Amino acid sequence: TYAVVTRQPFLGKLRELVDWPGHFIRPMIRRMAPIMCNEVLFGLGDTMYLKAYGLLGSAALESYKVAFSVSMVPYVITFGVGSACSIIVGERLGRKDLQGAKDTVRWLLPISGAAAVLVSGVMILLARPAVGLFQFSTPELVDGTVLMTQLFSIRIATRLFNAIFLFTVRAGGDSLFLMFL
Repeated sequence: TYAVVTRQPFLGKLRELVDWPGHFIRPMIRRMAPIMCNEVLFGLGDTMYLKAYGLLGSAALESYKVAFSVSMVPYVITFGVGSACSIIVGERLGRKDLQGAKDTVRWLLPISGAAAVLVSGVMILLARPAVGLFQFSTPELVDGTVLMTQLFSIRIATRLFNAIFLFTVRAGGDSLFLMFL
């Protein structure tokens, strides 16, 4: 707002900001389309989970929503670790150090496996106290939600390991392979 009100010279005309030549746009779309398709498919998969639990009734849906909320904490950590790995590998690839990138991935995969087991174990141990933060109508619902949270922790562990792999492949620019996976 300040830049517009004071008419800063770096702003330029609106047309300069949105009038991009085809030779600039086409390579970006070729890279972006598979990634967008990949993310849409992941979103559809998560939506199908929600739909399936909704068909089981309101109690199952309530348990799912609480378990999903609790499991989002390690899920965010998972994506942070994956992004960090992508940056580390991308930096090596940017220096055209292919062997260094391969070596980095070789030591990241075992570390991610160990981290996945650690995160899953902590999540299993903290499931009941975390679920206890929410109010439920029946004690049975609490037990079901704790179990679901513990099961989600196993899913999070596999996603952590996969995130390292997928983010490193994405750092290498092979978005079409990711979409296929």
